[in-house]
Amino acid sequence: MICYFCNMKVVLFFLTLIPLSVFSQFGPGGVGSSSDNGLWLKADNILGLSDGDPVITWEDQSGNNNDASNPSTVERPIYSSNSAINGRPSIVFDGSDDQMFIGDADILDDSRQITFYTIVRCANLDGQARGILGKRVNYSTSTDYSYSFFFWSGNTLTLDTEKRDNRFNTTQSFTNGSKTMVGFDFDGSRNVDKRSRIFESGDVIETHRDDATAIGNSNQDLVLGGLNKNYHLRFKGDMSEILHYNRVLNTAEMKIVENYLASKYDFDLPNAKTIYQHRNTHAGEVAGIGQDDSQNKHNDSQGSAIVRIKSPQNMYDGDFLLWGHNEAPFSTNNTVDVDGLVIKSRMSRTWKTSEIGDVGATDVSFDLSGFSPIEYSDVRLIIDRDGDGFADNDITPLVGVVNGSTINFSNVDFEDSDEFTLGSINSVQTPLPVELTEFNVHSNENHVDVIWETASELNADYYIIQKSTDGKIYSQVSEVKANGTTSNVSYYLHEDHRPYSGVSYYRLIQVDYDGKETTYGPIAIDRVQSQSFILVPNPTSGSFRLKNTISTNHTTELEIYNVNGKLMKCLTLLPDELNVRSILLNAESGVYFVKTFVEGKYNSTLKLVVQ
Repeated sequence: MICYFCNMKVVLFFLTLIPLSVFSQFGPGGVGSSSDNGLWLKADNILGLSDGDPVITWEDQSGNNNDASNPSTVERPIYSSNSAINGRPSIVFDGSDDQMFIGDADILDDSRQITFYTIVRCANLDGQARGILGKRVNYSTSTDYSYSFFFWSGNTLTLDTEKRDNRFNTTQSFTNGSKTMVGFDFDGSRNVDKRSRIFESGDVIETHRDDATAIGNSNQDLVLGGLNKNYHLRFKGDMSEILHYNRVLNTAEMKIVENYLASKYDFDLPNAKTIYQHRNTHAGEVAGIGQDDSQNKHNDSQGSAIVRIKSPQNMYDGDFLLWGHNEAPFSTNNTVDVDGLVIKSRMSRTWKTSEIGDVGATDVSFDLSGFSPIEYSDVRLIIDRDGDGFADNDITPLVGVVNGSTINFSNVDFEDSDEFTLGSINSVQTPLPVELTEFNVHSNENHVDVIWETASELNADYYIIQKSTDGKIYSQVSEVKANGTTSNVSYYLHEDHRPYSGVSYYRLIQVDYDGKETTYGPIAIDRVQSQSFILVPNPTSGSFRLKNTISTNHTTELEIYNVNGKLMKCLTLLPDELNVRSILLNAESGVYFVKTFVEGKYNSTLKLVVQ
């Protein structure tokens, strides 16, 4: 382990995010929950990858663990941090081999209603079928057929729901190289002539008849980049976000979700649906509440951010309130744009509102479970209404009520274009415990570098490095001493000289002096390497062990032959028996050959000398 430091100016921070991700209580735009939002894939949520790296797992953010992956290394799309979809991250499919699979799950089909939104950019539209997604066996099999959504003849969009004889396509054509915000829904309770719809950037561009009253229950994987698993034609281009609900959204919910996507990826919506106005400065994690009428409303919203707004007291038809943040990091604060007397520091991240009509006073809460240590009595909600910043406190800072790790502010009546954030009246008492600014892994020929960096540390005792072959069961790699309390940047590097072959996962656990643990990661890595064995002792008097240089979770088979090719012994070693199990060969002195097999495949032949 190598730990080295460099000095920097000491900076006091107001609040600092501990985990690398925040669990989403509500769905995209604050609409839905894990009970109806069955899939939420966001390329900007992928951590630890550099441009061109293969995407091993695209993790589902809905709470349903419907992750997308592909065990085949040659069929994995690659990661792009700055795509042509508004400069946002994307997953890039090559149009030849790439596809990703999401295992069959009850929430993804077998329902009377369904909704999908996708953010894609196709690069191989040629009149042939280029699938965005599909859940079916194949074209000719009607059973186990849920849906397929793809570009096809004339470069139009085509949709099958329930079975292939309900297929229809749009009159609108699409072009290569253009980002698109396209989706569809199905409602078995609608009039038979209007059950299926395709929409693009908030407009319903095609409505079609469907005789089915429900989406079929398919046992097939949901496939990204094709119409079904191993379909001979593949999608080429970028995918940045995929949303699924097992119901049809009401009109207010649709507006909120579409404003969330349009703000993030810079799409123009129809004027009647355009609500959020601050995409140029505050496009982060837009969410909202609103009402079209008594049957089409949404009054409680959080999304993937820490802010939740609910219970509007005066929301009527046509009233909407949406908000988004400036995408500033939690790891920095602002001590300049505050009055310095009451509010000593504030979050660099701020939120801005767009309001149509007047939803009235609301309850506003912040989930601060990811911040520690924190004195909740120091925290204030600060609002800039006159547009000149937070230094003049033109709105009196508000005191909240603490409930667990959440701070609640009641009767907050936002106005259009208000900017708000959290401030502290004591920036020393609410410092940064550990600001992790980097955590990554890098594969070398014979080892894996585990790298992390902190901007400062408070009461940090040590770090635990762990690894796993499945992302579920972890074993310890090493324990690394931390730097206690420091305001300096600290760099850490640990070399794992026994990495797993193939796909594996690393995570980092920071342990404070008081025993509190914070987990970062996991980060996936894919290593292609051959298992290497040696026999010890060699020569031997008859007993020896098989030692490996690369950790594995697979069984290893041995076949032992004499010089005449006669099989003398065969046995199987479990992963935890490598390096420790003694193998007894009752044989005369001479030369023998030990063949090793891993996962049923030949690995090597080793010479053993028996004395």
